[in-house]
Amino acid sequence: MPDQPSTQASTSGLKRFNLVFSGEILSGTDPAAARRHFGTLFQIDDPTRIERFFSGASIILRRGLEQKAAAAWFVRMRGIGLQAHLQPAAGPPPVSAAEKPGKRTLAPPAATGTARWGPNPYTLKPYRAPAAVSERALQAGKRAHAALGPALLAICLLFALTTLAQLLPPPPAVPALRAAASNDAGELMLATGQLLLHHDRSGAALGTLSRSQLGLTAPLQQLLWLDRERLLVQVATTEGGNLYRCVIAEAQCRAFAGDQGHWRAEAMVRVPNSQHVVLADSANGRLLRVDGAGNVVAERSIALPTRPQLRIHDGLLFANSAAGPALSVYRYEVAAFAEQLDELLLLPAAAVAAELAHVQDFARVGAFWWAVLENTETGHRGVFRFDTQWNALPPVALPAPTPLLTLVPWEERLLLFPTGAHALQRYAADGTAGTALEVEALKARAGQRSRALQMRAVLLGSARILLLLLSVLATFYGIWQYARQRVFALDRGRHAPMLGPRMQHVEWLQAAATMKPRGFAGWFGAQGRGHIGLLGPLLVLVDHRGVYHAGNGIQVQRHPRFLRIEGVQVPTGSARKPLFQASRWPDVERLLSGCSRGDTAGVVVTMLEARQPLALACAAMLVLLVSALVLGLMA
Repeated sequence: MPDQPSTQASTSGLKRFNLVFSGEILSGTDPAAARRHFGTLFQIDDPTRIERFFSGASIILRRGLEQKAAAAWFVRMRGIGLQAHLQPAAGPPPVSAAEKPGKRTLAPPAATGTARWGPNPYTLKPYRAPAAVSERALQAGKRAHAALGPALLAICLLFALTTLAQLLPPPPAVPALRAAASNDAGELMLATGQLLLHHDRSGAALGTLSRSQLGLTAPLQQLLWLDRERLLVQVATTEGGNLYRCVIAEAQCRAFAGDQGHWRAEAMVRVPNSQHVVLADSANGRLLRVDGAGNVVAERSIALPTRPQLRIHDGLLFANSAAGPALSVYRYEVAAFAEQLDELLLLPAAAVAAELAHVQDFARVGAFWWAVLENTETGHRGVFRFDTQWNALPPVALPAPTPLLTLVPWEERLLLFPTGAHALQRYAADGTAGTALEVEALKARAGQRSRALQMRAVLLGSARILLLLLSVLATFYGIWQYARQRVFALDRGRHAPMLGPRMQHVEWLQAAATMKPRGFAGWFGAQGRGHIGLLGPLLVLVDHRGVYHAGNGIQVQRHPRFLRIEGVQVPTGSARKPLFQASRWPDVERLLSGCSRGDTAGVVVTMLEARQPLALACAAMLVLLVSALVLGLMA
């Protein structure tokens, strides 16, 4: 602890001095850091007591010091950025509090003229080379070769996984709706290629039957209710008949056949108040009326379009015309079967402008007729409404482009769905759109498929990322070990000489920029900068950790921007922007005579081995950047 002033005179013949301090801080020194170092030097922990010494009053810190000890304390004070003064002592040195029995006495430091910009000699540690340097190089080489195997394996697995992701079949597609029909009780039957989906008049599901349960082998295509229990099903087959009569309660289907064999037709409609069915056979160009047993009651050859549609209303049979945008009107009585009564042209202005020249489907809902007109060349379609006198009403807005559309009368409503959809759009008879009718069975399957796809994507993506990281890390680890092998093979494993008290006589080179570093880059620069000193024939290097090494000539490796002795490395800057002042650099050059040439690999390895913050940050950023780049290329 500092001593208080005294007027005791010296009775000794030796010249002694008092160390006096009045709170003066050297220019360029951080006041807070100076106070902290002052407290450490004199073992004072109380900030209030420390502040008393910076009040401006002159206080004797040490009294009765011999000339050598006084000079050492003077330099030590300048080393922490404080300006002290030496005054001749007037009397013999009293016993200070630090020298009383039971108290630890601080040893006076040796003198140096450059302590202000040099490192704190009491915190420096000599470099100690790891044992068996040659074995370290051998081990690094073995690790470099060992890392090659995992890196190659991870890369191969990564490409295999990418190929597997492309070859894996997607989860089963959600069945799409192909047909729908309603009966007199308002029940609704929907069909996909594989399923029959039974619903009540509110749209609630009543049950599901698969094609295999019904004994059918071909995909389902069209439906027609014969009554509340039986359903006429058309299947997609190119050979033989394609009509089957199914009993829903029994889940059983039989071929609809009669005196001419198994019937084949592209359209069908039930004759009211009878068991008869009118069939349209476009392949052979004929209309047939068949009884409940499947026998022909009446038939007539007529021109039919490729996809015929049949409807019966008010005692008349309507069919889409093969000649253009029109409906052909026929009688369906047995005696005058398929006798044409009229041809109704459907020419709304919007359809004429879009050249919609064919009727794809039509239906009667309430007091209105609905028709889907199409242009077979462009694929454009539109839905139009007409009153009972076939006057055109405003068309129904649809998303474009639209695929094949099917109209399904459902009591006083109309269901419209594009072929291949999973939901049906509801409309009132006047054209007002209602809420979509979602099929719960298909919605559940869509959810399952979506979850399966997401799970597959997550698993494949996670595996790819893990393999990518493994390959990148293994590759960088192998490169790192190979670089270490090269560097360690050149090292001699020499410990730093123990400088001891001689450290006080090192002449430290002053930094080229003594201003306080600012910002993020300034902090990194301060972390990476070391010290260079001269001690007779030795060049002393101190790195950012406070580890020193000393040597000259061949013991020093020189890089254009660094000096290195074994594991201690100090940046020197470039010729244009040196990190140290050039006034003493010629002396450094003399000690570098005969030095070896250092390469970039040695610089990087030494920085990483020394845990240099900037080097560690750059290495991490490089690994992340390469990983992101490879992921982007493989995406």
